[in-house]
Amino acid sequence: FFPHKSGNQIATEHAMETLNMNAQTILNNLLFGSSLNDDECSLSSTISVGVSFPLKQSPVSPAPAICRRGVQFDESANVCHTNHLYCEEDCASLWYNGEDYNQFKMTYSYIARLIHSTEGGASASPLSFSGVLLNSLFDCRDVGFEIAHGETVLSRHNETKLKQLYRFEGGLDRIGLERKSVRPIAADKSARRRELIRIIYTTQLSGSWSSQDALTETLRSRCEEVSRASRLFARALAQAQLDADSE
Repeated sequence: FFPHKSGNQIATEHAMETLNMNAQTILNNLLFGSSLNDDECSLSSTISVGVSFPLKQSPVSPAPAICRRGVQFDESANVCHTNHLYCEEDCASLWYNGEDYNQFKMTYSYIARLIHSTEGGASASPLSFSGVLLNSLFDCRDVGFEIAHGETVLSRHNETKLKQLYRFEGGLDRIGLERKSVRPIAADKSARRRELIRIIYTTQLSGSWSSQDALTETLRSRCEEVSRASRLFARALAQAQLDADSE
């Protein structure tokens, strides 16, 4: 005695056979390419034989969010102070605006070009603005060790001339134009910056380091040697400008 199958059982078995055939077709296409007929390769997302069996679809991952760099400020930390000296209209006129900044750039660019054209080049006088700055830089480049704060590395002659640059009328107006008006100083700075990048890159790639501290100390000592002249020169300029401003 063999029990008869119901209609639902027959439909279910037929659907399962169809699923197996479709699965085998997909596997053959993946393994051997699409060499089968197009009719044999066609599939539908659902099979309707009395009961529908939806095929599982791989979940679609959402597109990764674009990470944009930016700065955010905590607005709740803002503090508002009332100006009791000026009204709102007067306060607006006291602040520099975009036109003022553009005028500053044009003025100082003109002064830098003027200094370069009149005092720059190989024929610059040792007592000129460019000549004194270059001689001071040469003194800093000759130092092969670190100097404690408060000590000078300039010769007595160059130290005196450097202070005199900013004591004359209009001398303080040239603060910040040293590297823009004297091209060799700007070239020296750029060359040292490129050398620092090269040292960091090659040191990190060369050999294996026993620890991160060993790598850090090696980078520090090598970069310190390259940047020493620029640091000493900046310190000498700051001290000369401070002395001139305090007199």
